[in-house]
Amino acid sequence: LAKRMLESYKSGSTQELEPRDALRAFQVFFRFGKPEDLPLLEKWLENEDVCEELVSLNFPGGPIPLPGRPIPADGQPNAQRPMATVELRDAALLACMQIAGMDHRSYFKNLLQSPLWGYVPKSIALPAGSEAIRQERLEAWKRNRP
Repeated sequence: LAKRMLESYKSGSTQELEPRDALRAFQVFFRFGKPEDLPLLEKWLENEDVCEELVSLNFPGGPIPLPGRPIPADGQPNAQRPMATVELRDAALLACMQIAGMDHRSYFKNLLQSPLWGYVPKSIALPAGSEAIRQERLEAWKRNRP
């Protein structure tokens, strides 16, 4: 089912797949993926769609909302509530690394395990301006890809 979901999303099917649903599909691949799934997952390594968004990182990689601080009316982050996101490419890359047997914890240092889904998506969130980290992860994948 996860494979069909990802294939339909990229093929322009009339069936809509929400980014959050795609995230769940990547979590399935993280737990049960096989090497033959890598080509499908690699097609997502450039997809910047945000599938999870959170506010306020009180420690690097640790999403904790600050109580009593409203989100600004314009919805833009500010110094008190920095934004962090999980993009589909983050989840796809994590699944690729897991399937290939790479040491993904070297690149996703705050990854929290989940008995149901394999990992907690918020634990791989990156704050705005983290493109260098995403690029470093992608380069590591390209160098070590099986």
